[in-house]
Amino acid sequence: MRFAVNLAVAGAIALAFVGPIPASASGVALFVASVPLAFVLDFMGYLAIGLCAFWLENTSGLVLIYSRVTMILGGVLLPISLFPDAVQRVVVNLPFASVVYGPARMLVEPSAGALAVLVGRQAAA
Repeated sequence: MRFAVNLAVAGAIALAFVGPIPASASGVALFVASVPLAFVLDFMGYLAIGLCAFWLENTSGLVLIYSRVTMILGGVLLPISLFPDAVQRVVVNLPFASVVYGPARMLVEPSAGALAVLVGRQAAA
């Protein structure tokens, strides 16, 4: 549900500020192929935080940190392609980029080779 709401709101904002998003049928297909593992990775992050509840009384701080790190290192606030080269090489291999940036990039720049690399990174994480 959260994904559908975020997709609708982000699509409306992008349409208002930038215009139509350059999405093709192949881009949508590759996006749909990359999203299930992205959901699994995000769930695993939240599951790890939930498991910390055995030791911590309140995990809301960890949830806040996880969501902010996902925004920053996942390419939401600043596209990973704009990071310095040294930082970019590290960030692109972190699971955060496979959750957010990778599937979004499949939508606008579809490539079967890039999908294979992304799915490999998602599976390895």
